[in-house]
Amino acid sequence: MLKKLFLLMFVFVLVVLTSCGNSGTTEPTVNESNTNTLLESNINTDTIQVSPEPPFQNTASYTYLVEARYHETMGFFNGFAPVRYNDLWGFVDTTGREVIPPQFTWVNHFNDGLAGVQKGYLWGVIDETGQVVIPFEYEHSIHFNEGFASVMLSPYPDMEWGFMDTTGRIIARNYFATSAFHNGFAAVAVGTDWENMLWGFIDTTGREIIPPTYHFLGSFTESGLALVGVGSDWDSRLWGFIDTTGEIIVPIVNNQAVHSHDGNLLGLALVDLEGVWRWFVMDAAGNEILPLRYQSVGLWLECGYILFQYNNLWGVKDPSGREVIPPVHHSIGSFVEGLAPVWNEDFTLQGYIDRTGREVIPKQFESIGMFNQYGVANFLQGGWEHGTWGLINREGTVILPPRFNSISSNNDGFFNVRIGDWETGRWGVIDSTGVNVVPVEYRQLWGSVDGIIPFMSDDGLWGFIKMG
Repeated sequence: MLKKLFLLMFVFVLVVLTSCGNSGTTEPTVNESNTNTLLESNINTDTIQVSPEPPFQNTASYTYLVEARYHETMGFFNGFAPVRYNDLWGFVDTTGREVIPPQFTWVNHFNDGLAGVQKGYLWGVIDETGQVVIPFEYEHSIHFNEGFASVMLSPYPDMEWGFMDTTGRIIARNYFATSAFHNGFAAVAVGTDWENMLWGFIDTTGREIIPPTYHFLGSFTESGLALVGVGSDWDSRLWGFIDTTGEIIVPIVNNQAVHSHDGNLLGLALVDLEGVWRWFVMDAAGNEILPLRYQSVGLWLECGYILFQYNNLWGVKDPSGREVIPPVHHSIGSFVEGLAPVWNEDFTLQGYIDRTGREVIPKQFESIGMFNQYGVANFLQGGWEHGTWGLINREGTVILPPRFNSISSNNDGFFNVRIGDWETGRWGVIDSTGVNVVPVEYRQLWGSVDGIIPFMSDDGLWGFIKMG
């Protein structure tokens, strides 16, 4: 057990998310003699062979869900998109129907079936039909999360904050500051100024389960741990971890800390007398996973895999501490669809490895994006300032030669593409085979949510395109 940690130990976590299971694509087979694989970073497009087999059958089409008539939009979230006409905001749904006409000064997205909306200088809450369920009497934005919203009950200089439930009932009050509910708990602070306030936790009944005693609190993670800090001065603050009962799991003796993504693994470091850092890894129960020997560590928490640095090179260990990729890479990024990006020593060229460490795409591209569910990613040729983008598959075969000034991965297997510069260029949509689905003629396109893409027309008005 590593619960008896001494002073000058700190926690640091580099969170890199990864996909752990089979996400619908198969692991690529490396063909060392594949003539479709590009062999140089300065790509000659005349010699590129496009993949003869597209990764999926193109059946895409699009329709106008909402013609361009709004002056602004925030995009879709939870089935509704805020839209502004002149100076007032309303909502449209995923059928394109204007379900709540523009009538508000400002709005938040719907969450828990409710949206905070502003009329004049005061905020209230509406339901998805537009019915006012909490009157306009609050001076600060309202946003529900896990069935509760933090509300300002008295403005500055009194600064009283509390929480309301979805009926408008106040469940907690008399706090100087609050945070949103997360995993059933919300951090609350008492005090008279931002530098000296103390934080604790309440539960969903409004009961104070951990009294405000800490100068810093992180949210409770799925494993039930929260980062805590003691000391008003950040540089000399001591850090540790508590559980949901307030019991100290990792002693508050560390001189610096950053919370992990889900609390299941913690990377910790000790400083020797010469100021050299050495890292090890423990789990949430205090059990040692990696010994004290590494220059740095990072946690791939969805799989429990651990990124480690040794002799200035990076490798990967599994949750038990077994080495699965030796430290031979100058840098390793996150795994997505079974592949992770790696770079050369001066970070000018990028390739990809699989989960066994096999280099399936040599380090020969200036930039490669994340692979989507069809095993296709965007890549750059010719430099960031004047280069062009194309599409590549998981074997390193070019699906679409570089021809666009920008390609950004969208949801649902599509890519937004741009021809021309940011100011005067035009945007469209291609699929993962490189087929142009939406003509390159729009001033702006946003990312797809549920197959719906906001677009801006030449006259500066916004509408929505529906894919499929």
